[in-house]
Amino acid sequence: MTLDDEIQQALINIGMKPTEAAEIVNYEKTKKTHQLRRIARYFPHFNNFIVERISDQQDKKPRLDEKIVLPSEGIPFEVFTVCNLGKNASIHLVDIEETILQSMRIIRRECKMAGCSSYRVPPLIISRLARGGKTTALMALFDALKSSAEFLPIIVSFNSSANFDLVDDENNEETILRAIATQFYNNLPFKPNEIVFDKAKVLAFLDEAGKSFSGGVVLLIDELNALSRPLDRAGARFLQKEFLDHPNRYLVFTSHVLMTLESNYKNLDELLGTVSSRTYRTVHMPQCFDLNELRKMPRCAALTKSFVSLCSGIPSLIYSVTSLREEALSDRFARIGLIVDAHEEKQVLMDFLSEILSGERREGSTCRRFDVLSSLLSVEKIQWPMMYIGCICRLFVTCDPCLFIGCLICSDLLTYSKTEQGGKDWEVIVTVATVIRSLYSKLRGTSGPFHICPVRTFPNVECISTVLPTLPEVMEIISSFFLTADTPTILIVSLGYDKFADFDLLVCYGCSTNQFVCDGYQMKLSRAFPKRDIPKCIRTGFLFRGKAPARNNMKAGWQYLSENDMIDFLGFSLAPLIPTCYGEISDADDFE
Repeated sequence: MTLDDEIQQALINIGMKPTEAAEIVNYEKTKKTHQLRRIARYFPHFNNFIVERISDQQDKKPRLDEKIVLPSEGIPFEVFTVCNLGKNASIHLVDIEETILQSMRIIRRECKMAGCSSYRVPPLIISRLARGGKTTALMALFDALKSSAEFLPIIVSFNSSANFDLVDDENNEETILRAIATQFYNNLPFKPNEIVFDKAKVLAFLDEAGKSFSGGVVLLIDELNALSRPLDRAGARFLQKEFLDHPNRYLVFTSHVLMTLESNYKNLDELLGTVSSRTYRTVHMPQCFDLNELRKMPRCAALTKSFVSLCSGIPSLIYSVTSLREEALSDRFARIGLIVDAHEEKQVLMDFLSEILSGERREGSTCRRFDVLSSLLSVEKIQWPMMYIGCICRLFVTCDPCLFIGCLICSDLLTYSKTEQGGKDWEVIVTVATVIRSLYSKLRGTSGPFHICPVRTFPNVECISTVLPTLPEVMEIISSFFLTADTPTILIVSLGYDKFADFDLLVCYGCSTNQFVCDGYQMKLSRAFPKRDIPKCIRTGFLFRGKAPARNNMKAGWQYLSENDMIDFLGFSLAPLIPTCYGEISDADDFE
């Protein structure tokens, strides 16, 4: 039996298929050095044979130190051989200037602090949902860094579109180094996974190249989460040591979800509390509700306000669906395959509603499973796009008000988004906020929308729609409902008759008797200001409009909400959807 046969039989004996064992032994076919090294660990007495095989194999691969000649003027990075992200990808998007300005300020400040023993330099993370503009922002930042002539930017990508293959048994440090090594080539003459590199030489190249730039070297990594989440110990320590703690170097990376470089391990100093944890920096990400600006993007001339609201004004998300004709947001959500089990519905819903309203991100929250659909605005602030709020609410199958929210957003608002509907999106937004506030009262014991119920009541929440044309007819339905109600309940009545007088939504509270209170909301942007006093059956009328008239024109019983009032009511995620322009409001309308 030859040595090859002996190794092959040994591999079969430990459970490997004969074909796999044969491929490993036949190194000319597999060219998988990591598998040969694994054999050497399992079979020490074959070590010399394996080392010979590895040596033979590596001799046939291009080596980084043989191929790279460091130019006297510095390393050229004009061609992106691995990332293949496309140049000037930001030219079709809006509101990206502030993202770049903030990023450049952070990079200039933090690069100066690198190497300071008393300060733990934080990386800059750009975290947003898929198609949220992360890659575009990173490319625009690359261009800005390069144009500044202060920095040497190096960009690598683990985005699926970059075609950068991961290698089995390669730790995160080795993968990142291999990705960096590929960027030393203008035209890569071989596959990235065939590179054999020397870590010391790669870092030496960075040092030498960085000498020509006053600001230093900035590593930009697209979709670091696609490599590993969290990073393994080797990868995390490498990025910290070489790009955060090293003088004149810095790290910027994008991720679908928040990931730090220390979430998976703590060194002794951190455990003892002698060194603080490393935090991270964030920047403004593009968000725009100006139709004129958004319609300048290719094939977006017919864009509607409702669709902008669905996408929460995220230009790249709008662009991907409208211009690039990519899959619908609901289809993308379904493909992710998120679920909420029945036994955890209450806690997950409570956490989710809390973040929608407050924007406060809590690391241990049960809704961290939804992070891939969110936007990280700051260290502790998170925002949920309108469309994905609707999709997530549909996961709570035993909660009828959640299904009502899902229908409003994923059905009604989606329908309105296909045509110009005079302010119908604003009606949906206020109604969704009302249901969310009511559900939060049920789960947390708050006083509900505009303090309609006592605290710690924990009322049920019911939602109904009606097309009845007059208030007396609708009040009869409400009275009948509370006659049979056996628990405290917030009842939300959506008024579907287009010309209903005075109100678009009624919000009521009562408990087990015919005694109840009722508020009326008006939010149609096509209406004139209220022209009647509030009827006796209504406690208060709330006008969700801008440009409120002088106080002496206000009808009795109405409260005209200011912009700050509406922001407080809508909560953190929905507040940006307040219309930026209400238009001129007429003195009269044809509503009954």
